[in-house]
Amino acid sequence: MRKQHSPRTICCCLVASAGLSFLSSASAENGQSATPPPRPVRVLVRDDFEQGIVKTETHNAVGDKTGYFLNGPAPRLRAHVAGVDPANRSGIFLETGSAASGENSIRLQKATGMNLGHLPTLSWWLYNEDIIRSGTLNIGFDVKIPTANGNDLMLLARRFEGPTPYHTTKKEAISLQLTTNRVSFFNQSLAVSLANWTRIELSIPVGVASGRASLKVKNAEIGERVLEASADGTEPGIDWIGILMPGSKDAELFLDNIEIVVTDEKPLAKMAAKKVEPDPAYWAAAPAALLDVFPPSTVHLPGKEGKTVRTSGYYPSGSTWQKDLDERWVFHRELKHVQDKNNSFALRVGRGGQIYSLRGPFGESLPPSWRPDGPSSPWNDEVWQFVAICEKYNDTLFKRGKISDEVKQRIEKTGFPRLHQFIHNSGAYMEGDLDGMDNLYCPMLAADAPADGRTYRTVNWGLVPWNTPHRSPLLYYVQTRDVGDGVIELTWVVHNFSVREDMVFDWLNAPWGGTRLTNLPYHYVSTPEGRLMDRKEVHETKDMWNKPVNVRETGGWNLSCANENPDSPSLALVFGRDRHLEEELKKVANKQPHCQFANSIYRDSSTLGKAEFREQDWRECPENAQRNYDVAVVIPKFRLAPGTTIWYRSFLVVNSKDRAIELAKSLVDSVDYGLLTFDPASTPLVPVFIRDGRVTENGGSGSPAFELFARPVPGTMPVFLVENLTTGQEIITTDMYAFFDKEKLNWEIPPEHPDADYYNNGYAYRLEKHNSKWKRLLGYGYVKRPDGGSYRKLSDLLKPAMFPPANTYHLDLWVKAGRE
Repeated sequence: MRKQHSPRTICCCLVASAGLSFLSSASAENGQSATPPPRPVRVLVRDDFEQGIVKTETHNAVGDKTGYFLNGPAPRLRAHVAGVDPANRSGIFLETGSAASGENSIRLQKATGMNLGHLPTLSWWLYNEDIIRSGTLNIGFDVKIPTANGNDLMLLARRFEGPTPYHTTKKEAISLQLTTNRVSFFNQSLAVSLANWTRIELSIPVGVASGRASLKVKNAEIGERVLEASADGTEPGIDWIGILMPGSKDAELFLDNIEIVVTDEKPLAKMAAKKVEPDPAYWAAAPAALLDVFPPSTVHLPGKEGKTVRTSGYYPSGSTWQKDLDERWVFHRELKHVQDKNNSFALRVGRGGQIYSLRGPFGESLPPSWRPDGPSSPWNDEVWQFVAICEKYNDTLFKRGKISDEVKQRIEKTGFPRLHQFIHNSGAYMEGDLDGMDNLYCPMLAADAPADGRTYRTVNWGLVPWNTPHRSPLLYYVQTRDVGDGVIELTWVVHNFSVREDMVFDWLNAPWGGTRLTNLPYHYVSTPEGRLMDRKEVHETKDMWNKPVNVRETGGWNLSCANENPDSPSLALVFGRDRHLEEELKKVANKQPHCQFANSIYRDSSTLGKAEFREQDWRECPENAQRNYDVAVVIPKFRLAPGTTIWYRSFLVVNSKDRAIELAKSLVDSVDYGLLTFDPASTPLVPVFIRDGRVTENGGSGSPAFELFARPVPGTMPVFLVENLTTGQEIITTDMYAFFDKEKLNWEIPPEHPDADYYNNGYAYRLEKHNSKWKRLLGYGYVKRPDGGSYRKLSDLLKPAMFPPANTYHLDLWVKAGRE
């Protein structure tokens, strides 16, 4: 996925007498000229402004003027200029008749009364493979600071990084300061008048533990002076360079012959892309009855339905994702709603069953899947999805009992530092042998486009999203329905098929998701009275991330908007207010089967911390080059025990702000949930045909080998069709890990530890060694033989090659024998 950078080789001298001396094109030996080996060179900027400048005005997501771009043929100046006041008295202008060489230079001008957030700044953003990670960064320019009304100048180079997923900091790699009579560099300074044109040339190492930085200053007064200093190489790199004017007075200064060059840069290692292609033939072969698990929809908008277009063929969505991500890797199906400009949208379902893209009049609303370490989380985290956590085993080994240092070291050496037990409805993080596990999404086991023309349904096996000692026993059924007028109905049905009675999932995200801040920067949470609390107010009164709130302390919905106008393009999430809470708590008290055991909670946070997005000093970073994410999480307090099935329904609304609010309020009481129990008497059976040792779509005139229930009726386990990627062997099994390269843990947890049995008898599973093609869900069979009926064990009906010997997870189920 990471593309190898191909540096350009420059074999010519740089601009005129004012140019940099970082490169040379020839050397002489014994009186003869010779061409040296080419050096890796990347030219970011080389502009003497003799061709003038072209300005393109820029605005933020709420319409505020943020500055402009200076454009020109590469490698001319291509920089964002931030901080332009409405009267255009501040900014960057072409200066004709005053230059270090030639006729033109540029004037940086600042005026008091600027009412936008930035100083006049030339800024360059570098991201993904363009980040400077090695070699030498060379920056040169000519500068003139008038004595009368001149202004200080700063040169900064930074690396922006996130110490936590929700905060971003900046690290200075270079901080060069120039005043009218002094140059300061790495705690050294040089007295020099900059009232006349002065050449500044800086070189600094990048990506090394230590090195030497140098600064060359040259003008008619002092000749040429050089300062050197020890410098730590910036690690992991430089992704922003800025030339700016600090202070608040009316002032100006002049620049010419700007050059930014990277030399001796090492190429990035190329990440191989191994994609396991899905096989839609198996989804088509799966009976539609397998997906008939969803409770009936109750919300209808007669006369406002609009038109729904369902598309299976991929075409580019128009959204930008983290560089090096290819949307074709995740695309599965699109539902497009066509109505009017306020409520039309295009929603895309990913191969893991997740919603990874939702475009509306606001543009793309889902974040770009950005990570500071590169594309290691492609559409498996920052999406709309269901997530389930088993609190008993979720990173609790060291908390639930005493573990000696010797055992801790043994665990760390095995290479499984993460002991979290949570399960995505999307895909896996990329770690370990990345070449072997690119783009591993939750395996899709069936998919269906019902005849209503407005709905799409999938069922996926949820994944623990990294290498782990835990197993996943969850099936995620997802139904997405276009209601009309911009309303999207989302219904999840989740089934727990664990063979362990203690594998209870009791902390759920339904859903985990959010919005892209650059497109929807205004974010509100409703109060019970329907008033909108904006982000700043929310953070001043409540810490909704570390201290989630009861959903009944909200109005049951939130709202994200492009601007503050009543007709602003907007997206609402409607999550309800625990409509069955009292009824469910009575069931708990009476020890009756129940779904909910406590009030649901809501979490809300910006990945940029508590400050508003528009106030960040790095807000002009490209939208796909930052963790551009506003997180909203609903945590229904449901208990998903082994052998049980729960369902949950909520809504998204795409519309203008005033209409989205109206619709959100009307939908709150339609958010619904509960336990699902399927009656075997009314649940259809699905046939399984086998020919020549493989499962086929049908047997022609022949009878099925056996029949399975289409839904998880009580006492049954799911039956899967799985193929060994290496040998092509196809088996029928209840164990989705059948072909994994399993590793015995051998952690030797002390027997007195409450989880000793769980870990000492367990295995570790490396996702990059799954060796499996998960084909489809076949249905459900009984663990114990039921009374009556012609039931037989799978081992009696199948050959050993198709049904290996039973074990703890590969169960020999009782199934309805084929018809006579």
